Amino acid sequence: MNNLFVKLHGGSKGPGQEQVVITTKQFLSKDGVEGYTTASEFLTYARSLRPKEVSDLENILLLMASRLRVDNLTNIRTDRGGRLYIFPRFHKPQSDPGGKLILEAGMSKFINDYAEGSISISFTLAELIEEALNQ
Repeated sequence: MNNLFVKLHGGSKGPGQEQVVITTKQFLSKDGVEGYTTASEFLTYARSLRPKEVSDLENILLLMASRLRVDNLTNIRTDRGGRLYIFPRFHKPQSDPGGKLILEAGMSKFINDYAEGSISISFTLAELIEEALNQ
């Protein structure tokens, strides 16, 4: 990429945007930081997921931590249980893995902020659950 373009626009993040690495505490609105949800709301959300949805969420967070490009965020659907979800796809050289993401507990804003390039993460689902349990 042209160095002048990068200097003017900050790379692929667009002009004037700084990417913030979100921690589990920030995600859960701890330490006085406004996050995406609270620990209790996240635990309620996580406990309401089916086993396959937990596996999908775990995989989505791993793909996000790998900082892969994502798409397919606009096709919002309703599952049999009446819950809104999307099926984001992440781009790898030979495949486009993804999974079902239930859009509750701040997940819609979270995945959209990631897609916009304003945040990245470095935590797993296990670490997020552990932090939420340590209220």
